[in-house]
Amino acid sequence: RIVSADSYQSVLQASFAAPHAPRPSAQPAAPPHAPLVQAPRPAPSDAVKILHVHIRYV
Repeated sequence: RIVSADSYQSVLQASFAAPHAPRPSAQPAAPPHAPLVQAPRPAPSDAVKILHVHIRYV
């Protein structure tokens, strides 16, 4: 069970880091004001959706 929890936490961290990393790198040309306001909003939504899908499928 301990290994399962570790694996799950690793996947959770990877899922949260994955959608967060490509977002700012994908829009480097945009100003620091637009990406800052439009990045944190869609980021958590995507992460939550991915988490829900992972939990449902598992």
